[in-house]
Amino acid sequence: MIEKASFRNFKSLRHVDVNLERLTVCVRPNSSRTRSVLEGLRVLSRAGDSETKPGGVAL
Repeated sequence: MIEKASFRNFKSLRHVDVNLERLTVCVRPNSSRTRSVLEGLRVLSRAGDSETKPGGVAL
């Protein structure tokens, strides 16, 4: 389980740290930041995927 995600210069996120629990609800008005956090978490979750090619995800 991912417990903390830190984003630096990822899309619209310049310096953002997100603490995660077993169930985390993201409540914000629809914005590019919210989408960027969700996309960043998706990228992180796929980093350990066996089908991800080496060098395909920069962490």
